[in-house]
Amino acid sequence: MRELLLDLLLPETDRGAVIQIVVATVFWAVVLVTARRWHREYQIFTIGLAVITFAWFGARAVH
Repeated sequence: MRELLLDLLLPETDRGAVIQIVVATVFWAVVLVTARRWHREYQIFTIGLAVITFAWFGARAVH
């Protein structure tokens, strides 16, 4: 169990990285849908955080 959690937090395998991307996609989809009711500044900030998250995933994929 400890190895599985460690692989999800700090993935060394493709499976762990894919699980992280799926979880982040679901999380940011829910947050972005919820953010539609917020002020414009909060929407832009939230979109920026989502972009940074997926840019980080992209940078890790290239590495």
